[in-house]
Amino acid sequence: MKLVPGQNITLSAQATLIRVKIPQQGYIIHAIALGSDGKAVPAAAAAYYGRTGLPGLTLAKPASAEPVVQVRPEDIPHGTERMLLCLSAWSGFISAAGKDAIEIADDEKSYTADIPFTGEYERTLILGEIYRRKGEIRFKIRMEGFKHGIESLNQTYGLGLETTPPVRLHSPQL
Repeated sequence: MKLVPGQNITLSAQATLIRVKIPQQGYIIHAIALGSDGKAVPAAAAAYYGRTGLPGLTLAKPASAEPVVQVRPEDIPHGTERMLLCLSAWSGFISAAGKDAIEIADDEKSYTADIPFTGEYERTLILGEIYRRKGEIRFKIRMEGFKHGIESLNQTYGLGLETTPPVRLHSPQL
């Protein structure tokens, strides 16, 4: 089933996989846990770089060309109001990625949503949010862009995320 921005779906009580198909390197997927005040809980609560998990959520290959997010609804703490799933560009803009999609699947259902790389100047895109409503864990497609990228996320959500890409050193040859 094809999803559009603003649409909500109920996630399975079991683990759900969210695969973000992005065409090239230079992008990173990250997740942010938010409390009822709309700020990160605790401050800097994000899955990012080497910190690949939050309670209820794990990122596999967060800086690869096809990151996978595993959501485990039963492990999401009750103090967590929402979790944002974001895509950021290290240099340039999200629109340079072209057009691709996000896939959401569990044992029973599968959904897709196009990632609209149409904003000319966005460096970060909130793909969607995971939240609890009436005892269910739900996912809402957002596709909301931020011109100033990770810096905007830091300011809006009270984070302290690194704003430069990690340095990757080559292993010495023996």
